Amino acid sequence: MLQNCTFATMRTILIADSGGSRTDWCFIGQKGEKKYFEGRSMHPMYVGQQISSEDQLFWEERKEMLQADLHFFGAGCLDEQNAHRLQQYLCLLGFQRVHVRSDLHASAFATLKDGTGIVAIMGTGSVAAAFDKFELTDRVGGLGYLLGDEGSGFYFGKLLVNEYLEGRLSDKLMQSIEHTIGDRSDVLSKVYSPKGRDFLAMLSKLFGDGNDPELLLLHEQNLRSFLKVVQQRYAKHDQPIHFTGSYACANQEMIEKLMSDMGLSVGKFIARPIEELPEYFFRTAV
Repeated sequence: MLQNCTFATMRTILIADSGGSRTDWCFIGQKGEKKYFEGRSMHPMYVGQQISSEDQLFWEERKEMLQADLHFFGAGCLDEQNAHRLQQYLCLLGFQRVHVRSDLHASAFATLKDGTGIVAIMGTGSVAAAFDKFELTDRVGGLGYLLGDEGSGFYFGKLLVNEYLEGRLSDKLMQSIEHTIGDRSDVLSKVYSPKGRDFLAMLSKLFGDGNDPELLLLHEQNLRSFLKVVQQRYAKHDQPIHFTGSYACANQEMIEKLMSDMGLSVGKFIARPIEELPEYFFRTAV
C-alpha cells in the first residue's frame, strides 16, 4: 500500500519494523550508510489524528530523515483501515513518501530468499503466515492479546502471573517472583493498568533465563500451544518454518526440539528483521 504525500522523493530510505513493544528503525543514506535506532511502538491502535508530543520531539531530532522514502512494516497493518490510519499519521509527521505493509512482510523479506515459504513472528505478540513470491496467501493467529497470542512473550507473562496469583508455584519461585515484581496487589495493579500488556510481555525477559524447571514448563506450554496451531495449518506444506522475534530466539533450542517431535522442519531464527531488511532493499533496488 502506497500513499504519495506532497513533497519530492529523496534517494534515501527509512525502514521501520514496528511490533507491540517498540519500533526498530534503519536509515539508509545516499551512499548506503546505515543508522539504526529505536522508538515507541507505532501500532495503529496507538496513533491518533493529532501528533503526540512524544513523536513530535522524536522526529524534531531527526528532521533530515523525513525526506526519505519510508517503508513501514507494522503489526496490525494487514487491515486496510489500520494501514490507512497509519499512513495518514506518518504523513502528518512530515514524511513525504510512505509505504505501509504488515510486519509479516518484514519477516518474509528478512527470511525468504525467493519469497516463498512459512514465517512466524514470536515477540510481544505471535502470528504465522504462508507466502508465495512475497504475496501473503494465508495466515494463522495474529488476533491480538485479548483473543490469543499463544507463543508470545505476552502469553508467557499471562501464564506466569496466573500461576503466581493462584499460588500454584513452589515457595522458592513464589518468593522470587514477589521480590522481582511485587505482591498480589502490586501485580494486579500493574496487569490492569494502561500498560498492563507491556508489563506481562516484559516478564518473559525477566524470567526467560536459567534452568528453573517450573519456568521451563511454562515456556514449553506456551510454545507448544502455538506450534500445534502452526502444525495443523502448515505441516502439509512440507517447508521449513522461519522465526523472527525476540521470544522465538530466546527459546530457539526448545522450539527446535518441539518441532522435531512434531515432524516440522526448522528454518532461520532472526531476532530483529530490521537487521536483514536493508539487504532486501539493496537487492531489489527499491
